[in-house]
Amino acid sequence: MYYSDKPIISNQDDLLNRKSFSSLLAKTLVELKNDDTFTVGLFGKWGTGKTSVVNMTLAEIEQLQSQDKEKMIVIHFEPWHFTDSTQLLTQFLIRLSTEFKGNKDKTIQKIGKEIEKYSGAFELAGLIPTYGGLIAMLAKFGFSKLGRAIQNSVDKIDILSKKESVVKMLSEQKSKILVVIDDIDRLSDEQIRSVFQLVSSVAKFPNTTYLLVFDKSIVVKALKNVQGEKGEEYLEKIIQMPIQIPEVPKSKLHEILFKRLDSIMLEHSNFLFFKEHWENIFNSCIEPFIKNLRDVNRLCNSLIFKLTTIYSEVDFGDMVAISSVEIGMPLLYDWIKIHKSLLTGESGWTEYSVHNKTVTEWHEYYSSELHRFFANDTSIHNIDECVDRALECLSQLFPCFGSKIGKTYEAINMDLYRRKNLISHTEKFDMYFNYDINLVGLTRASIEEAVYSLDLEKFNEFLLKEDDNNSSMAFIQEIKALLNDLPSERAKIIFTSLLTCAYKLNTTEEEGFLSLNTVTTVSHVCVDVLKRVNEDERVSLLSSVIEISDSNVIDMIAVFINIIELGYGRLAANGVERDFGKVITLEELERIEKIFVEKIKQILSVINLFDFSGWRMSLHLLQAFDDEYASDYLTKALCDNKNILFYLCDSVIEWTGTGVEYEIRDTYKTYLTEERILEAIEYQKESKAIFRLPKNILYKSVAFYLNSKNCKSYRGTVDLRTVEKTVQQWVTENK
Repeated sequence: MYYSDKPIISNQDDLLNRKSFSSLLAKTLVELKNDDTFTVGLFGKWGTGKTSVVNMTLAEIEQLQSQDKEKMIVIHFEPWHFTDSTQLLTQFLIRLSTEFKGNKDKTIQKIGKEIEKYSGAFELAGLIPTYGGLIAMLAKFGFSKLGRAIQNSVDKIDILSKKESVVKMLSEQKSKILVVIDDIDRLSDEQIRSVFQLVSSVAKFPNTTYLLVFDKSIVVKALKNVQGEKGEEYLEKIIQMPIQIPEVPKSKLHEILFKRLDSIMLEHSNFLFFKEHWENIFNSCIEPFIKNLRDVNRLCNSLIFKLTTIYSEVDFGDMVAISSVEIGMPLLYDWIKIHKSLLTGESGWTEYSVHNKTVTEWHEYYSSELHRFFANDTSIHNIDECVDRALECLSQLFPCFGSKIGKTYEAINMDLYRRKNLISHTEKFDMYFNYDINLVGLTRASIEEAVYSLDLEKFNEFLLKEDDNNSSMAFIQEIKALLNDLPSERAKIIFTSLLTCAYKLNTTEEEGFLSLNTVTTVSHVCVDVLKRVNEDERVSLLSSVIEISDSNVIDMIAVFINIIELGYGRLAANGVERDFGKVITLEELERIEKIFVEKIKQILSVINLFDFSGWRMSLHLLQAFDDEYASDYLTKALCDNKNILFYLCDSVIEWTGTGVEYEIRDTYKTYLTEERILEAIEYQKESKAIFRLPKNILYKSVAFYLNSKNCKSYRGTVDLRTVEKTVQQWVTENK
């Protein structure tokens, strides 16, 4: 249900406890004893419910006079229907005349007719400049008699006498008149001035009370320099009884807001709501922007629309917060939309390294940027206060940004932000602005079904399908975010699936120099998943996966085992233990090592090591666990020219900076000589087989060849362009 901004007409609909105030105002107007014109000013900011107060006041007046014979004549005039000042003044008199002529009292009817004459005279007088031009034109073309006749008609108009007649008749009758003019602040400055001219001059009638309703700050500005006075001073001359509508207590406004938000949440059964987070963001991101009931209505209507399809994919509190910003500070909302990387920490280390600033300097930097951004908004009266509020809001909603400028000190927990679908996570950010479920790659429902319900076969299918959609890494990160609630039996299925399917995944975690390949990412997640498996079942689970592995899977398992080895300070860790990776005991690890060695020997009996997709880690572990076997295997395998070029790649390091360069290391010398490698390259080149090798193998082989010819830079490296040029030359030679 959407909430209408239509003013209420009855006390029964009063949500803001304005009934007592309206009753007091009604009683004051009814009992007012004044034979002259009396003007009451009812002031209230935009959205404070001025019209609702007026409606309740008029209803109360009707109730108070229900038994009176002589009732107050109430006329409600709406000035915004008219386009210019002249029309506004004349239409007011016409409205007054119509109301009076429709009254049962014949005396009042006569007054109505007299007001009608006054209105007609006033309207015709307003056209005199037009008539003047017409008269001159008629005389010029010889129609002087007709011109004189028109002039005589105009001369007979006596506005003052018509008004005096109305004033005399009104002063002689007993009925009180109440004229309500609402929403004066909606008018143009010229029309606002006309309303006050009307009250103070044109329609300054006896026994008449005017109730003028407006936002005082807007009207004061419009009345500036009228008769050479300040707007405030001019207004004081007109308004004899200024009344300010009391502000709605914040507690009452919050009560209404919370009740409506609860109602919105009850419309759906699958809302995400992070209560602890809500308590942090309410005071900084919601409360400052909700100032009146109109704001509450606009906020709730906006939420109902936005959440129609994506309610299950965003945190309810964050959506309330960003929608509150949109309503209360739209410029800040626009700024947020274009600063995703900054706010969510997506830019990561690069911004810090390129712009080495302190926390204080960053605070000053973004404070200045927001100052410039808000500078052209004339509705902002205090930019310093606005910027402070914006920074506080941004810091609570986006902890990465808050930490950067020193406004928040909470630990950054991206897994938590992901698990709770918060706007502060870079992959969740866009959902708060798109509102389209079709743009959500992975829905929460599909993630939870896969993680908590699918069997191994179905889980594998889901993972590979998401890889086709370029979403497998996002799904794996979702798994990581849900680990705290993952039962042991589900962890077994996910662990098995990730280890056995990782080699089929084509995506990387993110693009860039520091991107992580799929195997590295998945293996680290597997460590966390195995922690969720009961301790006494972990070794048997890992053993079973090793037993069913092939040459593709064994590489993934090798990376996984290496992480555990490093945790205990073994292999490349050189005795330095780590907290991460100790998911099985050291004794259990040694058992796994033996199982791994037996399995890889079994695989190598039928498959060439260098046909493994990730042979380096498998070879690394094999050398560590059974060096004698590994040495014998390599001695035999490296008799093959193709294998030599694959093995060579481990000694050719590719560096990426301003360009790509290759550095040749001498690790190959354990089993090979430079001459033997060059011989293998030449053989592969002559047979054209080298051109069918993977691109990285070809380029590194060429880089080694060029290095042997001393074609290298002063840094001792071979650059990519030289390699590419040589490859093209070889291709041409071998055509």
